[in-house]
Parts: sequence; structure tokens; C-alpha cells
Amino acid sequence: RTRTVVLMHKSTMIGSSLYACALRRLSAQLSATAMPWLSPSSLPVLRPPTSNQPPSRAFSYGSSSSSPSSWSSSGLTSPPPSSFPFHSTPPLIMGATCCPSRPYSASSASDEEHDSYGSTAKEPSSPLSSILLDEIKIRGPMTVAQFMRHALTHPTHGYYMRKDVFGQQGDFTTAPEVSQMFGEMIGLWCVDAWKKIGSPREFQLIEMGPGRGTLMMDMLRAAHLQSDFIQAVQVHFLEASPALRRLQMQTVGCVRKASDAPMDLPSEPMRGMHSIPFHWHTHISSIPDSMPVIAVGQEFLDALPVHQFRYTDRGWREVLVDIDSDPSTPNSFRFVLSTSSTPASAALIRDSVARKCVVGDAIELSADAMSLSSSLAARIRKHMGAALFVDYGDDKVYSNSLQAIKEHKFCDPLQEPGLVDLSVMVDFSSVRYAARQTFDPQSEPIDWYGSVTQRDFLQTLGIDARLTTLLREASTKQVPELITAYRRLVDPDTGMGRMYKVCAFGRTKQSRDLEGFLA
Repeated sequence: RTRTVVLMHKSTMIGSSLYACALRRLSAQLSATAMPWLSPSSLPVLRPPTSNQPPSRAFSYGSSSSSPSSWSSSGLTSPPPSSFPFHSTPPLIMGATCCPSRPYSASSASDEEHDSYGSTAKEPSSPLSSILLDEIKIRGPMTVAQFMRHALTHPTHGYYMRKDVFGQQGDFTTAPEVSQMFGEMIGLWCVDAWKKIGSPREFQLIEMGPGRGTLMMDMLRAAHLQSDFIQAVQVHFLEASPALRRLQMQTVGCVRKASDAPMDLPSEPMRGMHSIPFHWHTHISSIPDSMPVIAVGQEFLDALPVHQFRYTDRGWREVLVDIDSDPSTPNSFRFVLSTSSTPASAALIRDSVARKCVVGDAIELSADAMSLSSSLAARIRKHMGAALFVDYGDDKVYSNSLQAIKEHKFCDPLQEPGLVDLSVMVDFSSVRYAARQTFDPQSEPIDWYGSVTQRDFLQTLGIDARLTTLLREASTKQVPELITAYRRLVDPDTGMGRMYKVCAFGRTKQSRDLEGFLA
């Protein structure tokens, strides 16, 4: 056991003195209970093993024409389908970052532009299909963003609204479910960011798409090392799913059982672990803009709806979802092209891009992700703070990365809306652009960090030292489970280490000093 740890430890970075000191004390501190009705001795240092987890969504991206990327957390907090937040801002796409070479697959938008709403005699493939078919018959084809929003967060039939979609019984797993070490590193990063914005006596810790609440639980157990942080923090969850909200309330200690939790949004904060107040919201606009912010989004941006566009001999046209009435095809829906410019194409694509593209080029943009980034940046400029995102993607615009997964297998994104998970690769360059844009020349600048690989980020923070500590306390059975979980988080080939990227932006007391990003 010791030999294995030494070899792994020497090959990586331990991190700053803050993390080295904190991690030496972490295992003893984490034995303190997070739940008020448990005795301290009943909570082990190690979480129950999470072996036999399903794959993350990112591992097979690009391996076949039908294989999607990774999957994201729950709780979309995007604005209504009709709102495009950047109508009055400079257009967002820069030709240098555009990657238009990837062709559409066989199931992608037809080269023949849409000119009729169509009809169908096919049996709907899901309860949501009937609703979407009726809407298209009345209003005409919908954007890909509208289709995604319905499929994921429709109040009754949305994918995230029905059940727990994570872990062995779900369709995919995420890093916080793989190992407690991930959340502990993020928690210590938040403590460090809090110190660097001046250790405010009160601040908001926002998690976007918190899933089961596992990440926040591990973050706060680690952050409990800093008592002033715990006394100052107010936790705000952005979560659209009532089912997942109830799981989160149980995980962070607000209720004993998920069945005891309210289905509706709580109107008042609920006290949970360490007596911290927890708030729930469905959109960032409902969070008071009154104090410093530290925000975390882990596999959240990949679930935000995207608009897709293709360049034609008549300019940019938006990809839409229409009814497929062809009896020889399996789906009730198909991709078509708009017959003219749309509000999204006018708002999100600038004219200079057209001069650098050829007919057939395609791009994919998330107005929701850019709107979220812009909103967080405005709060951080005003009050100071930091925002951290962990997701699969790159610093470039994608052409067509929409993908679907069901029962641990990739499938057609139009196949069964509401019953399959939809996600995209994250374009961090657009998130960065939106965070940096401001109409006030006197406003404080925002520093951008990354993107770096998840492997580099976690190892810089000191995950190897934490692994060493846990292995000292582990049983013979737990040792291989810990090492497997560690490798899954950081391995660049078989794990999440390279595919997943980490980026951040913030305004701190001293510029360019957030941890985890190599100089």
C-alpha cells in the first residue's frame, strides 16, 4: 500500500501551503458529524464505496457517429425560451475560435430548408413527444434550444424532473459521486477564494445544478476546517427539479428523509449541516444581489440549451426541430433549416463571421450559458467573488456536439424526449467572452483562469496528499476502491483527467491569485 502511494505522490504536485496544512488535518476533522441527529462516531472518514458506477458521459465523445459526450448536473436555470440576453451587446462569435469543419451526421439537419409544418401519424415515443408534436403543429418548428429545454426541464415530463438520474440506477455518474476527494478539493478552493476576497463576514456560496447534493456536502465538510467560513456562508442552490431538491435537502441535513422534504420551493431558508442556512432557486435572478459570491458549477454548463446554425448561400440559417412524417424513419422529429434569419442568429452571430465561412459550415452556441456567465460576472464586479466551472469541452466553438444517453448507452437526441439525457460540449471561449463584457468602462475588471485539465487542477490543489491520508485510515477492501476512484478522477486516458476542463473568473483583493491554475 505504501509503495503504491509513494509512487503516485512523487509524480504529482502537492499544492500551496494552505492546502498542504489543511489536508494534514483533514481526516481527523472530517470524522465530525455533518448531520445533527448522528453521533460523531457514526460518520466514517470514508464515504461508503461507490464502485460499479456507470460511465461518465464524456468518455466516449466522438467515438462513433451516435456517441455523445459526458452528462451534466441537474437543475437548469435558464431564462424563458423567447429571451435572448445579448440583443444589444456586441456579437459574440469570433472567427478564430470557430470550428466549423465537423459535418452534420446522417440524422442532422436536412439541406432542404423548412417550408411546411408537416404532420405525423406515428405513435409518440414518449409522453412529452405528444406535447411537442402539438406545439409544433400550432407554432411551427422549434429551436434546438427550445427542444432541449422541454426535454430536460418540462415541469411534468422533463428528464431531470422525474427522478434521480445519477449513479448506478441512473444513466451516468459525475465526479462528486466517484469520490469524496473531488468535493473536498473544491471545498478547500472555496475557502481559499473566500480568504482572497477579504474573508467577508457574510457571503453567498452558489451551486448550479447540485445533483444529489453530494458535492456541497463534501465541500462543506472540508470547509468546516475554517470556522469563520462556516459562520459566514449562505448556501444557494439553483435547481429546477423538485425530485432532486428533496434529495439535496436530505443530503445536506435539512431533513432526515427525502420524503419529508417539501415538493415546492421553500419560501424561507432551511438549516442543515453545521447550522448553515440553505436556499433553493430556479433562476439566478431570484438570488439577492447583495453580497460577495462564490459560485460553483460542476457538469452544469453542458446541460444548458444550445442554438445550432448552418451557413448557406443565403447566409446563416438556424437548425430547427420539426415533425418527421416519413413512415420509413423511426423518429417523430427531424432537424430542418429555417427559411430566414431568426432572433437567435441575429443576436449571436456577427457579420464578420460570414466572411470566414463557406457553405455547409456549422456552429453551436448557448445563449443561456453566456447569460449566466454575464450575470455572475456582474455580481462579482459589484461585490467581489469568484466562479468556478468544471465540465467537458474546450476553448472553442463547436459545430454540432448535441448528444443523448439512456440506460448507459448513447442514442439519437430526437429519439424519446424526456426519457433520454441531452448534453453538449462546453464552449469555454464564449463563457469567457460573456464574463468579460461590460457596458460600464469604469467597472472593475474580471480575471479569467484556465481552462486547465481536471487532472492538473486537482493535483495542484493537493488531491494526492488527501489520497495518502485516506489510505492510512482505509481497510484492506477500501484501498483498491480509493485508488480506482482517484485514477478515475485524474487519469488522462481512461478517466476524467484530460477530457474534463476547469475554468474560473473572479475579482479578488489581489489580481490573478486564485489557486489551482498553473502559471
